[in-house]
Amino acid sequence: MPRLLSLNLGSIRTVAYKGEEVPTGIYKTPVAGPAHLGLEGFEGDQVADRRNHGGLEKATYLYPWEHYAYWRERLGRDDLEPGQFGENLTTVGLDERSVLIGERFQIGEAVIEACQARIPCFKLEIRMDRPGFVEEFLKAERPGIYFRVLQPGLVSPNDAIESIHQPEGAATVWEANHTLHFDRGNLKAVRRILASEGLASGWREKFQSFLPGTVRYAWMPSPVGPLTVAVDARGRLTHVLFGEVVKPGWVRDEHAVGHVRKQLDEYFAGARKAFDLEVCPTGTAFQHEVWSALRGIPYGQTRSYGDIAEHLGRPDAARAVGRANGSNPISIVVPCHRVIGRDGSMTGFGGGTDVKARLLALEQGQPHSLFD
Repeated sequence: MPRLLSLNLGSIRTVAYKGEEVPTGIYKTPVAGPAHLGLEGFEGDQVADRRNHGGLEKATYLYPWEHYAYWRERLGRDDLEPGQFGENLTTVGLDERSVLIGERFQIGEAVIEACQARIPCFKLEIRMDRPGFVEEFLKAERPGIYFRVLQPGLVSPNDAIESIHQPEGAATVWEANHTLHFDRGNLKAVRRILASEGLASGWREKFQSFLPGTVRYAWMPSPVGPLTVAVDARGRLTHVLFGEVVKPGWVRDEHAVGHVRKQLDEYFAGARKAFDLEVCPTGTAFQHEVWSALRGIPYGQTRSYGDIAEHLGRPDAARAVGRANGSNPISIVVPCHRVIGRDGSMTGFGGGTDVKARLLALEQGQPHSLFD
């Protein structure tokens, strides 16, 4: 039966990294006696960064003793002892290829549930004293396992670890880790992982974003206030909205919208006059006609609703043009702010007429107006 070879706890220490002082709790050492495992970790085990470590879905971290032989040979080191990888639980008889997402184990008085693999951060590189070790660790596909705690209790070295629940059809921790890092296009695996009960919420969001049709979004600061930027699964821009907005089914993904953020930052800095972005807004055929016409308005110039209607060969459709302009989901990139009243007035705008005026001033050579 699998068992706990070593129970490892640690305290926060400060280490030097790239010229800075960094607090970390990754230095774990074996303890002789039992320790109480609570919902958010072991009593007496300190965590420096609770945004990325610890918490309900990273309450305790397990690393198989069997992996130590691999690392000793690969690194040419014979000084690797339990706790080296920052784990609380160094075990024998368990690994990522056999443990299922959502599988539950009794260890001492506690019941724990596997919910995700480890995604290493730079602090593991510090602990191993080996530049580039984060990438090396990922490529080795020996990530270890994070657990949530379902039943708190005392845990002791040499405790047996008994599987008490194996969810039917669940993916293994190894499969989830491999798919996340190396096989995101394997939709069969993605769906099996999403169907695995007990998958950590952050991982569920990541895998949900791999499905076709999923909209990925992020918030970004700008001189005119926070913006929400969203793209489809192919990276095509679907939304630029004023404020911090989330729509049902959207998945937060900073990386997916990075190319859009870059161009918007350049625009606000006055360094970009045209966007090189593929757009994919949802709308009627007429709305798409109007939005296409908006993209044809040169930087720094304006048009009236009537001008757009005439351009489309529909001189009596100025009101309809106004409605389509107002429903544009991709502000700034599809420049609805460049449409004004025939008398030059600042007509309605999703970000407010003040923001509209500031955007036009930027494009007309007055970038300081953004910061008034």
